[in-house]
Amino acid sequence: MKLRQEQIVFAVALLIVGGMYVSGSKGPEKSKRPDRGVDKELVRYDAPALLAEAAEEPLTQELFSPPRDSRPLPPLGFVEPPLPDLLALAPPPATGLAPSAFGRLLRTAVQRGTRFDLFDDFDVQGAVPGGLDEDSDFADVEIGDGIDPDQLESEERRQLETLYRQLYDVLELTDFGTTYGRMANEDPYGLRDQARANEPIQFVEVVASSGQDRYPGQPPVTFERARVRDFSLAQTPENEVRQAFHDLPEVASPATWRDMIELAERCVELKYEFDGALDMARELYERVAVFRPEEPEPILGLVRVHEAAFDFEAAFAEAERAVEKFGFRPEPLVALARLERTFLMDDSAEARLREAVRVERGTWVASAALGELLVDTGRYAEAIEHLARAFERLPTDVGVRRQRDRVRGLYATAMLGAGRVTDAAPMFAAMLNADGEDQRGMAGLIACELLGAEIDDSNLPEWAADPSAAAFGPRDLRFEVLVNRGLAAIAERNLEAGLRDLQLARRADPLHEVAALRGLAWLAENAGLVGRSLELTELALETRPGDVWCLLHRGRLLLESEDYEGAEASLRAALEQDAELGDALALLGWLGTLRSRFDEAELYYERAIQLAERAREVRPDLWLRRGINHIQSGAVLEARDALQTALELDPENAIAMGVRAWCEYLLGDAEEAVIRLRQMDDRLRSASDDDPRREWARQQIERITEHLTKVVWIDGFEYSTVGLNNWFANEVAGPTARLADGVLRLEGTFDSSGEVRYYQEISSARFVAFEADLWVSAVTNGRAGIFVARENARGRDERQTLGRVNVARSRDGVAQVLADQSGRPERGWTDLPESVVPFAPDTWHRLRIETDGEGSDATLNVFIDGLPVIENERFSGFGRANNLVLGVFVEGDTGRQADVRLDNVEITKRNQ
Repeated sequence: MKLRQEQIVFAVALLIVGGMYVSGSKGPEKSKRPDRGVDKELVRYDAPALLAEAAEEPLTQELFSPPRDSRPLPPLGFVEPPLPDLLALAPPPATGLAPSAFGRLLRTAVQRGTRFDLFDDFDVQGAVPGGLDEDSDFADVEIGDGIDPDQLESEERRQLETLYRQLYDVLELTDFGTTYGRMANEDPYGLRDQARANEPIQFVEVVASSGQDRYPGQPPVTFERARVRDFSLAQTPENEVRQAFHDLPEVASPATWRDMIELAERCVELKYEFDGALDMARELYERVAVFRPEEPEPILGLVRVHEAAFDFEAAFAEAERAVEKFGFRPEPLVALARLERTFLMDDSAEARLREAVRVERGTWVASAALGELLVDTGRYAEAIEHLARAFERLPTDVGVRRQRDRVRGLYATAMLGAGRVTDAAPMFAAMLNADGEDQRGMAGLIACELLGAEIDDSNLPEWAADPSAAAFGPRDLRFEVLVNRGLAAIAERNLEAGLRDLQLARRADPLHEVAALRGLAWLAENAGLVGRSLELTELALETRPGDVWCLLHRGRLLLESEDYEGAEASLRAALEQDAELGDALALLGWLGTLRSRFDEAELYYERAIQLAERAREVRPDLWLRRGINHIQSGAVLEARDALQTALELDPENAIAMGVRAWCEYLLGDAEEAVIRLRQMDDRLRSASDDDPRREWARQQIERITEHLTKVVWIDGFEYSTVGLNNWFANEVAGPTARLADGVLRLEGTFDSSGEVRYYQEISSARFVAFEADLWVSAVTNGRAGIFVARENARGRDERQTLGRVNVARSRDGVAQVLADQSGRPERGWTDLPESVVPFAPDTWHRLRIETDGEGSDATLNVFIDGLPVIENERFSGFGRANNLVLGVFVEGDTGRQADVRLDNVEITKRNQ
């Protein structure tokens, strides 16, 4: 095992101290006679912390190495590898999902396409693409002339007859068979009453295939009852309800009051189907209220009637009367809470519902209502508790089937919202098994499949499982079905179908269009339209300012577009909604890395990883970016540990392998780093040669191996004789070179116009960079600076310049740069803006000239005090098989003064 020099020094010092202690302990015993003098005051003096101060500065060379005038180059800077795009979150389904489950169920990689024309016909107001207007039908049935029933099959004739009976009143005559049309009698619902048994039937006959009157303009035909074998009204909801209302007695009784309640509820449901529905409902509830004053149900029914008629003042009055009279029962409290929720008084409604749950004794109404409120406000975990209680208490008889199905739907939605997808899927499937057209069950099953559950598509109708245009489905699809089916279409890369469904969803329920706008924003990004995605996200946030998904989505897009302030504001707003959003923390961590706030980024990464581990999520991407943050901050050991964890979680992560290799390089083991980088390239051998990850690995190998061939030659002029260390002086113009106080000085008066320089030669094949400190006195009335030149000797004191680079201070005090090469027009000296690149007199300035590459690919960089004044400029003027001259110069006219100083020269060159 190789011992470090610090360990050797420590061991030697320990032996010396130990020897001193042993020799001292074996000395002569001191006199045991007590000291009779005065007690001396002992004073403690702290030793100066010389070693601590010295330890702060790293050694420029190994402690026991022989002195030398060169050193290795400092380590290369870390070049970030081609990282994968930041992980995104797909939109949550319209059925709802708690933000705490976003990362586990929605995290995905974006597949951005190039469908830039997808939104060309897009209407931000929600017009449906593809020519589907609101009057078009998805399953239109044309009943035109020319249908001959005799040419139809028996099943087709039966279906046609069923359709006619739904559209028209039917009269079956003893002599002419079945006739379709409409009854013209007053109150046709009482034609079967005993008192009207002999009343003739007034009938207007129509052509069933077209719906037009058979005898236009003629009065109704009168048919005596003797000719009528049977008759019936059109099978419409209005006729069914009006017939049932007519058949009920005017006074409620023990046998009829429950039927009246059910019919009144049916009337409220059909309030938009025909005029007078609410009037019938009100009358029915009033009849029951007279007969059953001890029951709250008729009063609560009147509340629903007033609410349906938008007479909210009367609705609140009836509800408060019911609470005052029946406050010991949960139903009135639930009714009043429902009204309060209509006016967004959710806090008051929740308090009232919790009171209803408290007084509830074995019933389900209050628990179901509170569970619904909790679902609507996104508190799914608590909602599950109340809805489970309501579902258990609900009776299983047919009379409450509709209520049971509704509570089961809420229960399944709460399960899904809490992220319990595998528990929710069977419940949605049961809803569909009970009613094959239950769109809540359809929406729920599509959502479960989106979130990763295995769903048997045979449970869904073809139009619900297949988002293609050929299987579009019925006209009155629910908002949730349209949104979820649109998201499913995007997941299957059927972007046109997704756009159509999401636009239809916006029109189906404009008040809740934020779910559709989320989907459209996601669709736009998948199409490659990032700007449109941001526009739609902003529109969604105008609709619902605190929407968590929109804030996260906007923050990620702004981060990628380098709008760091906007990204931070959006992500912090998301955290204000839910402080445990791991994805927001991860994005803020990467934002901190990009802004060089490494400590802040580490805190975000640490918290995001804690949340991921608590949720049992495997997040090698977090550990990778955390490792990169550590490298950028200089914490290489911590970076190595983080990257090792990333590789343990994902052994095939080639990027983590490459960054892990860079840690070895920064820790001083360049050979191990190159081996690991070669392993990374080998791991990616199945990828193409121009894969960015492979190119990065090969570039780093080349950088490291080339870097190891370079050294920095140093001259601090800590000697007194001019001309040592291969320096030469050209003093023909007057000023002379001398060494004083560890500084080279060119000073004196020009006795002729020209140039004085102090220089040395180096092979162009070995040259990399020339760097030095330059001090130009205010008395210097000329140009002074450093140079690198390729020259040919044409005589004793005459040289031909084939290529040169100079950086200097002009006679006027302005920084200048020159870069000329043979074969190209001379550009001459270029003045640099003094406000950008100041070059003050009597001040040390650090100048650097460096080249990179070879031949025609060579580039030039020139720096003044770290500021690039020429950057990556093509420059082949130095060649490869030539000697270069480099050093310091000062030029001036006869009689001018010069005082120029040079120090801390560093020449970077390749080893021979």
